[in-house]
Amino acid sequence: METASRFRAQVRVTSGGQAVDAKTVVGLMLLEAVRGTAITITADGDDEVAAVTALAELVERGFDEEDAPAAAVTRRRRTRRSRQ
Repeated sequence: METASRFRAQVRVTSGGQAVDAKTVVGLMLLEAVRGTAITITADGDDEVAAVTALAELVERGFDEEDAPAAAVTRRRRTRRSRQ
């Protein structure tokens, strides 16, 4: 939550088909994601790439917790479709 809040972009975390605002502790708690749960991090806004990168790196580091194993992160970039 703290990391997501540093960015202007809207940041969402999805797990099990449920998407929540990554900037709210209540939203993240509602996901009930435990270690090993697959999540998807998305962002929309000026700094979306930086936001997703920072959050993916945080997950990879085990949320900076002692004795936390590194997590595997699959990174995919979505492309923006231009509006006409």
